[in-house]
Amino acid sequence: MTDSSAERKLDNISEQVSALQSSQATAIVGADVRDRLGVLSRRLGEYRNGSFIVLVVGAVKSGKSTLVNLLSHCYVSPTDKLECTVRPSIVSGGVRESEQSISVYRSRTQGNQSSDLDLVIDGLRGLVGSDEVDATLDRTVFPLSADNIDRVVFPTFNRVDDTLITAITVADSPLLSVEEGRSGQVFLVDMPGFDGSNTNYIDDSRYDAMSRRVDLILFVHSSVSAFNVTASQYLDSLREHNGGAPVVLVHNVFDSMHWRDGDSLAADVERQLAVEMDEIARKGFNIKREHCYAIDLGMVSDYVSGNYRADCKERLEAEATRFATAEVALRDMITSNISDMRVTRCLKRSQLMRDHLVTSLDAEVVALETQLEQRRKVDAQLATLRVDCAMPPLEVTKLTIDARDVALQAISVIDVAISGCSQSMNRSSSVAWLERLASEYFELLNHDVSARVLSWYKQRVAEYVAGLSSAAGPVLPVPVLVSQPVSLLKSFLPDGVEQFVPAQSMVDKILHRNFNADALCDMARALRAHLLVESRFNLRVAAAVETLATTYVDMLEQHYNAAQATLATSDVADRHEALITLRNNLQDILFT
Repeated sequence: MTDSSAERKLDNISEQVSALQSSQATAIVGADVRDRLGVLSRRLGEYRNGSFIVLVVGAVKSGKSTLVNLLSHCYVSPTDKLECTVRPSIVSGGVRESEQSISVYRSRTQGNQSSDLDLVIDGLRGLVGSDEVDATLDRTVFPLSADNIDRVVFPTFNRVDDTLITAITVADSPLLSVEEGRSGQVFLVDMPGFDGSNTNYIDDSRYDAMSRRVDLILFVHSSVSAFNVTASQYLDSLREHNGGAPVVLVHNVFDSMHWRDGDSLAADVERQLAVEMDEIARKGFNIKREHCYAIDLGMVSDYVSGNYRADCKERLEAEATRFATAEVALRDMITSNISDMRVTRCLKRSQLMRDHLVTSLDAEVVALETQLEQRRKVDAQLATLRVDCAMPPLEVTKLTIDARDVALQAISVIDVAISGCSQSMNRSSSVAWLERLASEYFELLNHDVSARVLSWYKQRVAEYVAGLSSAAGPVLPVPVLVSQPVSLLKSFLPDGVEQFVPAQSMVDKILHRNFNADALCDMARALRAHLLVESRFNLRVAAAVETLATTYVDMLEQHYNAAQATLATSDVADRHEALITLRNNLQDILFT
């Protein structure tokens, strides 16, 4: 695919993504997906601004910072025996010496490192304005100087460091200079060692964010360290975010075996270089032998700084010349193919981002489908709740028979009162006496009937909840049934106990004659007989049981009607449909 056809492809895809951003489906799914589509749209268009990002990665003490300093032709990254790089620094050129600066960016919100880092890079690449960056992040600017590099960039292990990234602008270098007619500006990113104890690719989300944005990987490896499991795992992670990116390998030679002859040392270096190149190629990265360099970066750095003995000058000068040759080759590799490389990487990165977005939409679609399926199953089961939870007639009969046994025990309240009656009472006192006897009898009967019905429904609810859980999983809260009172007194004695108290003659009233004990016992026996008439008893108790059963069913129905609101709603169904539409439209976009 030629540059022009690839650019047309990117523009066409960008138009499709922009249309999705303003679609009805995107409006339904919400701001988060719309924002992610916006990021994808920006990625699709970033080839137009002409910038190119080189990611410098490697293990701790591999020489990354030394290489960045050499390529920047300026002291921009501290070097020391300790772990020096604990946060990303992005270096660019093309400013006057008086304008060289260090910009320290800090996030205002915890947990936004990835999106905030993307915003900084978009700002540096000219994809968004500085006002948008400053509206989201805090930025502090310092003049570029060695003292400020040591003070601002050097790690501070004795206090919390909330720096997101450091952006450094330098005057000029062969790689970073902005020349007239050159098709893009190069950014050099110095990453922390991927196996660092203070920050590393596993613990630091900035690695993922940065890995998604690179156009070329500059992999630094030391001759005195093994290509270990951590390096292999990091390359796997890098491939996941930016597979197929071109890789330039710098094998940093630490020459300490002075007793060996030159040919033997060179053979060792070549063997190590071949192993490292093979490991990187096996991970699926684009690496070529002509883009692999074995250089003693320490020698070159000391030569540049003048830190050497006079008798070593020739040797160091030769190594510095080799580095300069490699530097020019790297610059030419980038500048001669910068448009093609940038467009190619933009297509691949954008496709990978689209694929990740589709995967996340798929996951949400599945989650919503689970909710909707749960709702359908629960709706189907709850639609028959009143039938499923109604108390069967046989159970009503059983509870009525059980209540009859309790009634025969409870009637002893009246029997005891009859056997102990030895006084006389006027009419009002007689009525009060009978009411107390009836009240004590029904208190026992009411409690028994209520407890039996509640016990039956608790068991029924346990079975019903088990059925719902098997249909929809443990997504609905278990109802708590509260004991409901029952009052059988009014049912058995709608006219009260007065019907059992004979009317007194006018003479008895005038003379204030009381009912004697025999009369009172007769009244109590009549009340007793009335309460135990089997047909009346069964009818009244069965009616009370059915009323209680209806009350409990009403409680269950109210509980589950409220609980249904926690399951899928019409909004969920609309979002589910919109996500499917959006996912399918994204999948239909052709990147090849």
